[in-house]
Amino acid sequence: MKVYVNGYGAPKDPLCDGNLDRYLGQVLKYLEAYRDTNVDLFLVGGYTNRLDMSEAEAMKGWLMNRGLPSNVTIRLIDTTDTARDNMVEFKKRVGDVPVLIFCEFSRRPTMAFFAWKLFAEATVHGVRFDERSLRLAHRIKQLTTKLWLEQLAWHSKTIDVLRKWLRKRHVDRARAMS
Repeated sequence: MKVYVNGYGAPKDPLCDGNLDRYLGQVLKYLEAYRDTNVDLFLVGGYTNRLDMSEAEAMKGWLMNRGLPSNVTIRLIDTTDTARDNMVEFKKRVGDVPVLIFCEFSRRPTMAFFAWKLFAEATVHGVRFDERSLRLAHRIKQLTTKLWLEQLAWHSKTIDVLRKWLRKRHVDRARAMS
């Protein structure tokens, strides 16, 4: 079984972060049902708000601290910057097999779009863990601006350049606030 866990920032102290605790706690609960299946758990996320720790490394630290079932093998994808690039790299590593994808709830439509484009069979679980992202304004932004930009960028190199520039700007701001 191939499982993709989308990163959500690298907190200052991953072991004590409430959002990471709620998010990865849900992932672990789900994996409990698959104790008899070998699981390749891909923790995905680059160096966004921190230069010394990737999102994938933050999740790995949390999971290693909590303990993983023996059937789970952790693999990191931490060299890419955008959700789309992360998903493309995941596809390169696993091929066209059924996949299970975890992401933050409001990002589910965008992740489902990528999964639909890249995989013949994918299940996308949106996990509700960040109160800010559950606000209506944020969810509308994710369903419109973000999703539309990703869909257009999939088909247009010009818009893809804009998408990457916007992502770089977002990461630069996140780093400045850390």
